[in-house]
Amino acid sequence: AFKIDLGLPPDLDLELAPETIEYVPLELAAEEAVKLAFENNPEWRNTPLRLEDARRTLELAANATLPQVDLTASHSWNTTTEPELFSDYDTESRNWTVGVTVSVPIDARTQRREYQTAVIAYRQAEREYFRAHDRLIAAVRAQMIQLRQAELAMKFQKRAIGDAEKAARLAEFDYQRGQGTNRDVLDAQDRLLEAQNAYEAA
Repeated sequence: AFKIDLGLPPDLDLELAPETIEYVPLELAAEEAVKLAFENNPEWRNTPLRLEDARRTLELAANATLPQVDLTASHSWNTTTEPELFSDYDTESRNWTVGVTVSVPIDARTQRREYQTAVIAYRQAEREYFRAHDRLIAAVRAQMIQLRQAELAMKFQKRAIGDAEKAARLAEFDYQRGQGTNRDVLDAQDRLLEAQNAYEAA
């Protein structure tokens, strides 16, 4: 069944070799881990964008409630055609026109409702922003604590393997000198195997 799961021919001879697992501790401070999480977490990276969208919507809704002011300006310069090229022109015949138009909506209930809706949406986005910010920090710190605990457990298990190896060698030595039994050797080897399995499971 194992060969079939791997997609290998059933008659293929396999030779399994033991592999030693060596753990390399992660040299990373909690603050650096939090910084990397904010830079690379896809869910968090969308959160500031949603807050910015809500802010722009609120700004547009606020502007819609304000009076509309239009400023216009024009300039004209009248002169007469001279019979000779490069003759002097009358530069005093100029006209300037400046106008201001102010539009104030009489019924602005729609704009006010849209503004209130935008305010609520922005506040919700702001709260979600800070909640997501705090959740990400808490999640990273919890993962770092679990990692440090696992590293500590592996150190203890590695020390236990060393002690079990010494005990197994001592039991074998005592057995060869006639001061121990075969049962003592087997028990020491079992404890060594248990320590190795615990290390790999840590």
